[in-house]
Order: sequence, then C-alpha cells, then structure tokens
Amino acid sequence: MPTPMHRDTRSTLTESCGITDDTICTMKLIAVIALALSTTFSLPVPAPAQAPAQQPQPEFVKQGQQLIREGKLQEALGLYRRTLQTSPDSLPALIATGSVLDLMGRGDEARKYFSRAIEVAGAPDGKAAAQRAMAMSYAFERDCKETLDYEHQVFDFYGSVKNFFQQGEIADEAARVCIDSGDLESAQKWYKIGHDAGLEEPDIEPGRQDLWNFRWEHAQARIAVRRGDQGKRRNTSLRLRQSSTRAPSPSRLSSSPT
Repeated sequence: MPTPMHRDTRSTLTESCGITDDTICTMKLIAVIALALSTTFSLPVPAPAQAPAQQPQPEFVKQGQQLIREGKLQEALGLYRRTLQTSPDSLPALIATGSVLDLMGRGDEARKYFSRAIEVAGAPDGKAAAQRAMAMSYAFERDCKETLDYEHQVFDFYGSVKNFFQQGEIADEAARVCIDSGDLESAQKWYKIGHDAGLEEPDIEPGRQDLWNFRWEHAQARIAVRRGDQGKRRNTSLRLRQSSTRAPSPSRLSSSPT
C-alpha cells in the first residue's frame, strides 16, 4: 500500500491534474494506484474458485508508484513508455501509462492505451481490469454514459464468476459517477442494481446485508437532496439513523466473499 501523501505532494498532483477540484484529482490518484499499479491485475473471485497467485511487483511498477507519490507524473509517464518500448503488450504498463495520462488531464490519449489493454488482455480478469480503467477515465470527465458502458462489462464479468459482492461494488461505483454528473435516473437505477446484486451473495452475513441496506438508504438520501425533495430526504435520513447502528464499517468486511 502506498504511504500517505504529504500536503505539498498532494498540491503538486492537483496542479498536474489540470483540475481545480481537489476531490476529483484525489480520485484520479487513488485510481491510478489501485488500477494501474496493482501487482497482477487479477480480480478476486469467490470460493471455491481460486484467484491466480500474486507475483512480485515488477520493478518499474514500484518505481512508478514512488514517482506518482512525489508528484513526478512526467517522469512516471516516461518510465512506463520505456517499458512499453521493450514490452508493447504489457498489460500493467499499458494501463499504468493510460492512468498517468488521465491524471495529467490527457484523457483522449489515455484511452488509446486502455483500448489497447482491452485488446491484448489474455484473461477475462485482465480485460475487466482494463475495462474498469477505461470506465474511470470517463468518470474523471463526469461522463456517466461512457462510464456505464464499461462498468457494465466489469459488472458482467463478476457475475460470470458469481462474485456478487464485487458486482455490487462496481454498480455503486458507476452510480456515484452518474450522481456527480447529474444523471440522477441512472444513478438511482445502478444504486438499486448494486444493492440487489450484493444481496445475492450466498449465505450472506447479517452485517454485510445491513451494509447493503445502509448504502441503498444513503444513496436515496443523496438523490433526494439533488432533486430538492426535502420530505423524502427527511424520511430517508431517519431510516439512515436507524440503520447506522446495524451497518458495520466497510473496513471490517473483506472486499470479496470468504
């Protein structure tokens, strides 16, 4: 896991993003580390299927992580591009290159690398990782429609391996993009899809069930606020307070079914 950034590093990254919205820039940094610089890009699948054993991080990934933490995006981009000169079909290098370009505000160029990553990915989990990176690229531009196109494909991948928790996570991720883009109908639709998918988990623990219900209530409250529906907001807020005593912290739940 990357170490916490100092304030001056975060400021440098915000300037490099070319975006004044510090929250959006931070989202980009999180995405570039979580998606582009992951070890194997293998997405978790539930038991009894087994995920491929993780391999040690390539040295260029470790170096790129450090450069990004320091706000040296141009240097990180150069590192990834040099890697692609010798390994043009490297999935980690393709996604990493695109993600840094995204972080620099060069989305059109970034998506060329994501498209190539989707094309060369040999395994379904690798393709899903590339598709999610593409979705996040559009998310940074608050493009709900294009984000949904790619998130839907990732959602379907998780459905194919019966990983209902991750299906819910992806649907909620897409919904958050839509609510921030102002497409409240799509946001409500995908929050509901995420809620229902998460509850499909076999032998779901009560705590996780409460978590999905809490998230659905919270989503409805956010949408009511955006619509100016104060009555529904008050009713939903009351239900949220009631359910908050039951919903566990997400950090106490594993990111995939055990």
